[in-house]
This record gives sequence, structure tokens and C-alpha cells, in this order.
Amino acid sequence: MNDVNRHADLPTKSDNLATWLDWMAVWHPVGIDLGLDRSGTVFQRMDFSTAAIPTIIVGGTNGKGSVTAFLEAILQQAGYKTGVYRSPHLLNYHERVRVNGKNADDDMIIDSFVKTLVACQQSTLSYFEFSTIAALQSFVDNKVDIAILEVGLGGRLDVVNIVDPIISIVTNVGIDHIDWLGDDREIIAWEKAHIYRPNRLAICGDSNPPQKLVDYSTAIKAKLSLINRDFKIISNADDRYLRYVDVNNDQNSIAELAQPRLRGSYQRNNLGCALTAINVLKNVGFTCSEGSINAGVQQASLPGRLQKIIDEDCVWLLDVGHNGDAAVALSQYLQTYKQHNPNTLIYGLFGVMKDKDIDGIVTALINEIEHWHLCAPAIDRAMPVSDLQGVVEKYVAREKVSSDLSIKKTLRFIKTKISDQQKIAYNKPQLNCSFKPLIVIFGSFYTVGEALTVLIDDKHITSDELL
Repeated sequence: MNDVNRHADLPTKSDNLATWLDWMAVWHPVGIDLGLDRSGTVFQRMDFSTAAIPTIIVGGTNGKGSVTAFLEAILQQAGYKTGVYRSPHLLNYHERVRVNGKNADDDMIIDSFVKTLVACQQSTLSYFEFSTIAALQSFVDNKVDIAILEVGLGGRLDVVNIVDPIISIVTNVGIDHIDWLGDDREIIAWEKAHIYRPNRLAICGDSNPPQKLVDYSTAIKAKLSLINRDFKIISNADDRYLRYVDVNNDQNSIAELAQPRLRGSYQRNNLGCALTAINVLKNVGFTCSEGSINAGVQQASLPGRLQKIIDEDCVWLLDVGHNGDAAVALSQYLQTYKQHNPNTLIYGLFGVMKDKDIDGIVTALINEIEHWHLCAPAIDRAMPVSDLQGVVEKYVAREKVSSDLSIKKTLRFIKTKISDQQKIAYNKPQLNCSFKPLIVIFGSFYTVGEALTVLIDDKHITSDELL
């Protein structure tokens, strides 16, 4: 599409959402175009000010979605109308914009798109930039009490950073998006730390915070709060409850905190970040009782994050983790799972993007997955199956790797194979196959999203269960 055509045949309010999304994908000449100049100009033209809406920005390599889910659920339980912006989505665009705990509908989204396009004038925005500013418009139009925004990539030059937050959170810092952020953890931390603001709360949930993050927050005089130094989450004696500890103000501590619905031991750090933000919100007029906090912690959920679906003859586990640190967390969960479910066979369905640390992901999981089924999600950035097989087979025996089927066919093949094995087991009790096989689907939002579509089509799960 040339420059002239970019401003021809623009979508209108009468066009459907699919038309808008197709247009957004090609309108700007570059898919990922980091920088705040263009988006900042459009933001200034919009006839609203986000200063009227208290805003929390959540950045970090892993855990952004979980922290956002905790915040959303707790604040809703406390009676506040929330606006949440997150990305990418699993099944449909509506997941990216949430108002009061519900995904936005077509009308809300299109209305915000129309207003954003008017403000663009002769400027073009990338898909993510346009989506972000439109989401802010939705929050203003729906008069939310507080907005929670997830950073898309990095922090310093991400469009979310055009907003002036009252609280900023960096969940952790790992190696990801190497093509854009490099492979130096300190430099990545410096990029992410730019969502912090002078004299505002700056939370970091990384147990080993990079020095450049600490130095940057000190230089701008942000109020840095570090996990294990300023706050922590610990288990009570019987492990039935958790305990939130505010090291600097014990009045903010919570002695009996409900175990979260979200799975994985790493959720403790995410929960600690969310509760530290809640404590600061109390100081600026928000009221969140301990009851609201516990209810929110138990209610918070997020599709595709160690999401378990129990089927009649197997268990599905879906995880969007797509970097080395996320794979280590998944491996730890699988180790615990096998301790409670001995003799369980674990199958993996693995599809990943080209720019990821594929070696790091595979090496973290080689001892947990019995058989690897490789796939390529339907997106240009996906690693071709043949190339992925070359990487996996550096670490996994060839007879344990399959790579010749689509995601749909692979899932159905595994299911049929499991059903046949279960029939054999019934006739041969000595095989001791008392536990349902576990099918782990991982490596990318796109892999998990396609797999979820298949599971819904095959009636293993309903879309309502993902809300």
C-alpha cells in the first residue's frame, strides 16, 4: 500500500470490526515502530485527558497479565469500575479492552476507533499504537474509576508510556524480544524502568533487580519498592494461606491471604506487586478492605497461564510462556504436577516465534515432556516446523519428536492416541496408568490461541469459561 492509498478508503463507523482490524494491520508501513512522537501527537489531539483517570502501568518480561488480573479483580471487588488494556489476545480482539470486568463489544471498540482516526489527521499509527489510544478513549467514554495498562514491548518507547501513571510496575526482567531490546539484561531493565515517574511509586517484582533499574529510579527520584526488600509474600505454617508483608509499614500487612486461583509459585511475586500497588491506592482515596482483597485474589483468572482443562481421558494445560524464564517456571510446575500425579505421561505441543530463545525454552523442558509435537501457528513470525525440529532435535531424541501435522490435526491425533492407550491400560492393569495423560500446549500466544479454538470447536471447553 503506497502513501497515497494509506489515506484512501478509510474505514467508517458503518464498517464491521473485522474490516477495521484488517485496515489497522496495513495502514502504517511498519508493523512495530517504537517511539512516542507520532502517538504522542495524536494523544494530544484527543479531546480527553487521562489525568482525570488514575492509571497504573504494568511492564516486565513475564507476569504482566497476572498482575493486571489481580488488580482488576481486587478493585472490582472493592466496588470500582475498572478499565484494562492488555495484549496480545488469544481468541479475539475484544479481550484487549475490558471495562468493569467484561470484554468490550464491537460497538464500543468501533466507536473508539472512529474517534481515534479523526485525531490522527494525516498521521499513521501502527496496529498497537492505534489500539492503545483507542482503548484510552473507551475508558474515558465509559467513565472508569481507574485504568490498568499493560506495556506492549520494552517501556521507554512503548505507546503506553505516553500516559502519566500514578503507579508503575515492572514485574521482572528477562531476555525477550532480542531483535528490539537486545540480549543485555541491564539494558533491557533500563528500557523497562522508563515507565517509572518522579515522586511516584515504582514497584519491581524481580527477586534480582538489575542495577540499571535501581539506578534509573534513583536518578529520577521515583519511590522504588522492591520485592524481598520492601514487601514479600510468604506461606503461613500450614500453607493454607499466604501472608503479605509490608516491611516498612506493618499496618499494610495481611496475616491471612487467600491462595490465588492462578497457578504457579511465581504468582506470589505477581501478587505482591499488585498488593503493594493497592496499598498506595489507599493513600489516594481508594478503599479496599481485606475482604475485597481476598475475594479478588481468589477470583482473578487469566486464560492461557497454566490454564488446566480436565477432559474425560486427559488433562490439557495451556501456557503462553514464550521465553527461557517462562519455560523454567513451566518446568517447575510440571515437576510439582508429576509429584502429585506419578506415572503421568506428558505430551507437548510446541509452536514459537522466530525471534525467541528456542534453545533456552527446550532445555528447560527436556526432562519434563515425554514426546514433542511441533507446530507453526498461522502467523508470518512463526518459526517454520522444519527449522524448529532442527533446534529441538539437538536436545531431544528424534523418535520423541513429531512435526508433520497442523495444530488442529495434532491435537486430534494426540487425543486419539491417548484414547487408544487408555483402552490398553484398562486391559493391562500392570501398566499402572492410573493418572490421565497431560497435554501441555505452550510457546506462544498464537499457539495457545489456535489450540483453544480447536478445543472449543471440539467441545472440550466453552468460550464462556475463558471470560
